[in-house]
Amino acid sequence: MPSVEFAEKVVASYRPSYIPNAVFIGGTSGIGRAMLEALAKQTNGRVNLWIVGRNKTVAEEIIASIPSPPLPEPEGSIATNYFTREFVQCDVSLLRNVQAMTQELLRQTGGKINVLVITSGNAMSMFSRVETADGLDLQMMLRYYSRFKMIEDLVPALENAHALGQDARVMTVLAAGIGLKVPIDDLDLKKWYNYLKVHMLTGVYNDVMIKVQSERHPNLTFIHVFPGMVDTPANRVNLFTRAFAVLSWYWMKQVEPIAQSFLYPLLSSEDFKRGGYWISQSAEKLTLASNITEEVAKKVWDHSVERTNITTRNH
Repeated sequence: MPSVEFAEKVVASYRPSYIPNAVFIGGTSGIGRAMLEALAKQTNGRVNLWIVGRNKTVAEEIIASIPSPPLPEPEGSIATNYFTREFVQCDVSLLRNVQAMTQELLRQTGGKINVLVITSGNAMSMFSRVETADGLDLQMMLRYYSRFKMIEDLVPALENAHALGQDARVMTVLAAGIGLKVPIDDLDLKKWYNYLKVHMLTGVYNDVMIKVQSERHPNLTFIHVFPGMVDTPANRVNLFTRAFAVLSWYWMKQVEPIAQSFLYPLLSSEDFKRGGYWISQSAEKLTLASNITEEVAKKVWDHSVERTNITTRNH
């Protein structure tokens, strides 16, 4: 595990010669918002930012608070003095919405993304399965299927960034390294559903997604992080999460230090250069669970491709 001082030094040294394009999906609250604000502060506003979420008013407040970089740019810089700040509204509970959002991002970013952070999360439903118009469980859609489609749709823009010699990194914030057994014969939990299992299993699916994407795109960096218990609005979406937050308040971490620690793997040019990584709350590298075999990974991947193929879903 890196020392806090070392991680802070790495983050403080992040000074790319280009203006990075950074996309934060779920960036209007919680860890996503805190990471976005930390990155904007670290770069002194010298970053193009896209915030994806539902709350336009909050997004506009965040955009207004982002510092403007000093002008003019340093002599000889390849950058211009124009910095993008955009909000893309999206309810990620439906596949068609996710597809429209990713296509809009590809258009607005010019097909180049350096940093993609996904923190969109929980729904109001608790213990019962709630199916969307796509026939997918709402919790599983928010925590996994939507993330799968986002990354799959936006990977070409990350590859384009790499082709230019720039950083190209993806981070999904959920529950890395849990290692729950994967129910091969019931991957979408239609036979046996419960709230806790959904939360744990979607973490495992994110682990698999990172493994397979890093194998399919070896020049890119894919990271799944486990934030642990953090004081965010996600703790207040339903009775279960509110009760859990009350019982766990002593161990709850504040969101700002967690966001800062996650900038380390996201911005480190050496320790997380290429490949797939699973990261703890303290930015320590985790080992992928041994039960995620090649067979399991293939089953989960094929299932995910089929479930997120918008042309085969019934609307």
